Amino acid sequence: MTAITKLKNTNGFTLIELVVTISILAILITVAVPSFISSIESNRISSYLQEVSGAVRYTRSEAIKSNRTATICASSNQTSCAGSWNQGWIIFDDLNGDGSRAGSEPLLRVKDAFEPGYAITWSGTNSGFVRFDGRGYTVSQQGTFKVCGKQKRASDARALIIQNSGSLRLAADTNSDGIREEGQGNNLSCP
Repeated sequence: MTAITKLKNTNGFTLIELVVTISILAILITVAVPSFISSIESNRISSYLQEVSGAVRYTRSEAIKSNRTATICASSNQTSCAGSWNQGWIIFDDLNGDGSRAGSEPLLRVKDAFEPGYAITWSGTNSGFVRFDGRGYTVSQQGTFKVCGKQKRASDARALIIQNSGSLRLAADTNSDGIREEGQGNNLSCP
């Protein structure tokens, strides 16, 4: 009898074990995938905001370094100031200080469009550009760069707040309602 017992196949799965295993796997996937997708979108929004923050900091540092006006503006063609922030931007030495790039003004950096579905907006004075003078101050501008995701949830929105002094800070959720606030204390929203 012991020889017969040893010949039994104990390495395989029964049909019931296989069905139970597949059912558990399906439940785990159903629960995990939406959370995973939400996590990916949140990380992408944060990444895009870091790109905006880096570009604004670079613009400010170039203005200070050259002791003249530097501008970042929305650009659909990556050569002139026109279009929306979603379409990209350019950073340039604003030699005449008008916030618009003339053909002779040197381009410093260029950014192409964001992935479709993500939105970046600037709410502040002169919605198409931000200028910094040679001291690193904005030229009478303050406002908020906001990045929204494909799902358009206010709870996912991230923002960079720029003061007249040229200082930058990330928007925070100061009232603990799950939504960050812009510079005036209003909740961020995504259209």
